Amino acid sequence: MKLTSRATVTGRSVLVALGVVVVVVVWVFAFYLPQTKKLSNLDAQRTSLQGTVAADQARLLQLEKEAQHVTQIRAMYTKLESYVPSTVNVYTYIHTISAAAKSASVTITSLEPGMLTAASGTSYSSIPITASVRGTYDHLLAFLKDLYNLPRLTDVNTISVTGGGPGTNRGTELSATFELAIFTSQEPGTP
Repeated sequence: MKLTSRATVTGRSVLVALGVVVVVVVWVFAFYLPQTKKLSNLDAQRTSLQGTVAADQARLLQLEKEAQHVTQIRAMYTKLESYVPSTVNVYTYIHTISAAAKSASVTITSLEPGMLTAASGTSYSSIPITASVRGTYDHLLAFLKDLYNLPRLTDVNTISVTGGGPGTNRGTELSATFELAIFTSQEPGTP
């Protein structure tokens, strides 16, 4: 009988061991491997998020550096905006041209503004102005320089000069016609 009970004990031990192995295998496949996969995915996400955080921190540092220059950038923007204002205001500009002419010692014989038109290749509009003046070579040159230094963007398209010739000098009075364009961000047809 001892043999039978030993066989029973051994059989039970094998069954218990087999049960333990089955439980471990089920635990490995049902819990451990899925959790390992989740952990691997979480590690990948963490690495990706760390990269994103590092990029965001670098961008934040760049923005903080740029924020130190906001006052300068606003001042530059305001200045550039005054070169091409949103209003036409031709009469103020004509007064400015007159002041430039007076400063350069030239005499304006006529100033003729044209109609507001779209400036091709830009988002701006232009106003053509024809300015006819009289003065010496040096005075005309000073007037041209003053036109380029006006507070509003001014494009000198053409200059036609008459007078002078053989036997004249820099002090001889000349007549000149300047074809100008001033610019605005106002679109043609808007009041």
